[in-house]
Amino acid sequence: MRQVRNHGVSYYAFSKDEKLRKAQQEQLAKVRAETKKQQKSAEEGRERRAQQLKARLKAAANRKRLRQGLPPLPDTDEETEKNASDEEAEMERLLGKGSEKPPQEPEPLVREVRPPPAVVRPWDKHKETYVMSQEEWNEAKRAERKNEFAPPSSFIRGSGNSRRRSMSRSPRRRMSSSSSSDDEVVGPLPPPSQSPQGSNPEESILAGLSFLRKRVEDSY
Repeated sequence: MRQVRNHGVSYYAFSKDEKLRKAQQEQLAKVRAETKKQQKSAEEGRERRAQQLKARLKAAANRKRLRQGLPPLPDTDEETEKNASDEEAEMERLLGKGSEKPPQEPEPLVREVRPPPAVVRPWDKHKETYVMSQEEWNEAKRAERKNEFAPPSSFIRGSGNSRRRSMSRSPRRRMSSSSSSDDEVVGPLPPPSQSPQGSNPEESILAGLSFLRKRVEDSY
């Protein structure tokens, strides 16, 4: 379940397509430049209206003082400094228009590659010069390993066959153990009697049962 998040006003869902995303970024840059321009013009308008209001209030005060026979109000140091700074800013703006340089494109980021040292230190002789993948590293370490420390081949390849072989042998062992326990209790079965051809099978079965009964009675 995805978590719902509220994005701010600066969030812009760009497209995953590279060309469309580039066009969207250019459009966004144009809108941003227009917004900055409008904000600057609005700020200048507010400052201009504030100065005009201040000048009208000062002129009204001077007219009132003139009717009362008083001298007009002198300009304050703050007003003179502000007027001088405004004139300097206007002059710099006018002079800077002709000397504006086109915006430079940002330089692409280049990964820094350090050259190998001229003198190889003794502890750097056997170090790897490049980053290997996991498979390459495993093969390199297997090549360096001595055969006496390698795992047995049956552990890698014949593990499944040995397991099947052990499972196939286990029923035979159980059968042999059960037969040995039966021999201990009842005794060995009598050898099959080689009856002549044409003998009655019922007589042979009765003879075998009587033999087993006799062995059991003798054991008790």
